[in-house]
Amino acid sequence: MLDATAQLGASRVDLAVTYHSGEVLRPRSPHATTYVIEGNRLHLPLDGLDAVATEHLALSIIAREHPELVPGFVEASAARGVRVGAWVTLLHNSTIATEAAHLSQRDCFGVASTHGLCPANPATLAYAVGLVAAVAASRLFDRVLVESPGHLMAGHGHPHEIVGVPDGPLPRYLRSLCFCEHCRARAREAGIDGDALADGVRMMLRGIWNSCDPTAGTSLADLLGLLQMWPELAAFAAERQRTITGLVGELVDAAGPDLTVMVNTATWAGPVQSSWQEGLDLVGLARRGAGLLVPTYGRAVEDVRDELAFVRTAVDLAGGADVAIALRLWPTDHRDQTVLDQKVRAVLDHGFDQIMLYNYSTATSATLRWASAPADE
Repeated sequence: MLDATAQLGASRVDLAVTYHSGEVLRPRSPHATTYVIEGNRLHLPLDGLDAVATEHLALSIIAREHPELVPGFVEASAARGVRVGAWVTLLHNSTIATEAAHLSQRDCFGVASTHGLCPANPATLAYAVGLVAAVAASRLFDRVLVESPGHLMAGHGHPHEIVGVPDGPLPRYLRSLCFCEHCRARAREAGIDGDALADGVRMMLRGIWNSCDPTAGTSLADLLGLLQMWPELAAFAAERQRTITGLVGELVDAAGPDLTVMVNTATWAGPVQSSWQEGLDLVGLARRGAGLLVPTYGRAVEDVRDELAFVRTAVDLAGGADVAIALRLWPTDHRDQTVLDQKVRAVLDHGFDQIMLYNYSTATSATLRWASAPADE
């Protein structure tokens, strides 16, 4: 694998140290084409983890039976001139969310999330900081890619949701808002009546869900308009962004000078322009010293250009940032190499020179060969 990626011109590989779950179809595999990822596990033994991670973040089979695998991979990569980063799925963890529900997000009805931890919770913060610090202490990687550092959206896909009411951008955002005791406390410190806001959100959701209009709240413009009309909701959204920026700032501090922290801007809300819905403030994150990993998965060339322009503006406002743009090596994303080449050219045209290709095992024989073109550019 390392020889193949090096021959394609790749200068780095990023390995999942923690990941949520998944069933991965590997079209080139000579063995089982479907690989089931052990969910919510640590794939590398790490020292110095906090109590939450120690109790709830179990080692995967790979980490238990082959603890030498990742260090050996890093050594072999260095011999080929390939750098290695760590991919860390942070607050998206169904095991911790269910086994330690006091760390979970809670919606306006008081229902705990079964997949998302609340970033405003001090114990969650300690878990996140401890995990990144442990990755840094391993001294195996030169960067850590942080996935899901924010308030996760409702609508997880596992277990299967059964939703028969309008669930467009507006109601989905409202039902994703966390009103746990810690979020209410932060709201109170910011001069926001969190209790009254939760009451208002409940009332609006019930009205939308029980209306006779199946299109209620289906437009993003409806949500943006609501923020204009409801200053308390807008202030609450801004406070959520301050929470995430503060958390990421602590991750940067914990990582130290030798480990770059890159925030994955992908959210379940949609393209990067909607990442604010999970509390991501790209300008604030960059100013706090974090880099930005921007996935542009499955979108037309024109959509990619729009996302890149948005990120370019954010980076310029922040005064600069380390930015990597991610594209998938899937034929479902690019009908042919020409389309991929157009997206690569768009990345370069916007002043970005780091391109990640996701992911080695899921690429087809044909699309894997396309990878050499971005490297040549």
